[in-house]
Amino acid sequence: MNRPGDARAWWRSVDPLPLVWLVATVVVWGARGFSSALYRDAAFYLYAGPQVAAAKAPYEEVMNRAGPYANLLPGVGVELARLLGTTDVLGVRLLFFALVVTTPAVIYLTARDAFRSRLAGCAAAATLLGFHVMARLSTSGPESKLLMVTGLCVTLLLLVRRRWLLAGVATALVTLTWQPAFFSLAPAAAVVLLIGGGSLRDRASAAARYGVGGLLTLGVTVGGFALAGATQAFVEGFWAANAGYTTQPGIVDRPMLVWNGLERAFGWGVWLIPAGSLAMLALGVSGVWLRRTAPRRAADQALLAVSTLGGLVWSAFSFNKSPDSVLLLPGAVLGLGGMVGLLAHWVRRTSSPYPRRVLVGATAGWVAFSIVTGLLFTVSVRSTALDGQQAASDALYDNLPEDSTTFTVEVPQPLALSRRKSISRYVLFAGGMVDYIEAQTPGGMTGYLDGLIAAAPDVVLLPIDGRYRLVARLMTDYGRVGFGPAWRVFLHDDVDPGVREAVADALEAAQAARTAG
Repeated sequence: MNRPGDARAWWRSVDPLPLVWLVATVVVWGARGFSSALYRDAAFYLYAGPQVAAAKAPYEEVMNRAGPYANLLPGVGVELARLLGTTDVLGVRLLFFALVVTTPAVIYLTARDAFRSRLAGCAAAATLLGFHVMARLSTSGPESKLLMVTGLCVTLLLLVRRRWLLAGVATALVTLTWQPAFFSLAPAAAVVLLIGGGSLRDRASAAARYGVGGLLTLGVTVGGFALAGATQAFVEGFWAANAGYTTQPGIVDRPMLVWNGLERAFGWGVWLIPAGSLAMLALGVSGVWLRRTAPRRAADQALLAVSTLGGLVWSAFSFNKSPDSVLLLPGAVLGLGGMVGLLAHWVRRTSSPYPRRVLVGATAGWVAFSIVTGLLFTVSVRSTALDGQQAASDALYDNLPEDSTTFTVEVPQPLALSRRKSISRYVLFAGGMVDYIEAQTPGGMTGYLDGLIAAAPDVVLLPIDGRYRLVARLMTDYGRVGFGPAWRVFLHDDVDPGVREAVADALEAAQAARTAG
């Protein structure tokens, strides 16, 4: 029978701050709304969603080089949209937002447990909450890399808590969403297994559970592809196309260009990334002096430092645009939180109460600053640009026959917004994909273009900023009829003149409405 004192003790042990951080994140990030424009990558995953919802395995209908769950989850979002009776965009964005919005709360728990300090957790969560790129991407997706960050943070928390089987499952799931996460998580797990203490038998058992979790998850995934008859598609999309053909420069190849891009995405907060990353690496090294007095904490700091180092090494040699920076954010915010935790442990040992009051006040001020500036940012960038994109897509496809065909180069937005399909499974061609097509298609790119010319799609969509030369031979039979927000629309010469005129007029009206708006 519980005594009243037992109940009070139980309630005192409950930490309400994870819920507080969840609510704060919903308010701050959600204030932007869900009507911002679909950028290319988000539109690509949204475009793949209906194919998965139609029971097509990832990589079969749409060639993608990210992990299969980057396609599967948009498919779940499409089903959610149909259940709610709303658009695919809103359904998918709501699903991704519901998952991603938990990240600051998870970061709070990770920092609190790793550094044994709630102040450390609050400092880390506030820093992540205040990053503008997180607020922007959370409602403008689907962005698989942001979902990867959530999974990465969950995995780090599981490692800190030594939940080895679940950590193995999480590592596999995150890697099957975006492959580079493996280079941040697996070394961290290896380090804590090596130096985490305990007998050799205990560590071998932990390693076995971690491995079983990962292999079981991979096995279930591959088994699903096998049942769908798409094992080869999985191997090509997840591994072969990346290992043999993907090309992408890293930070070391163009440091100033990357830094300028990050400044535009993060503002002054960009300085927190290198500062926090260096702090996390320093905390990992300082764990050497903690191994006798606090071995568990030393192992936690080491695993977080190695995870940070893995993200830095990967980014040094493979870094595209600002969304790739999200791989660096967990380590950076944990490093800043860890420094606050270090100060918290120091002030506890002082006889005067003033240092602790100063630290608590400074952390509270940082939390308030992050919430207020984050909210001001999200409110200031509210946008209804999605409406203009939808109107341009409708202007095109509402005036074409239902059985009209489309080919697109780097322009998935109209297809995603209209549930139309390209006649080619290749939609994105950058980063080595042309080389992959050259190797996989009989006759190489010449044979690929010959097939397109023979198919004679009614519509060709090209980006405004280029990619015309790639299909120049195809375009001899096409004429431009108008523009969307970020794309050009071409119709085949054989399309009925009346249809051509209707499409041109509708696109012009949609463009005029966007300009007036």
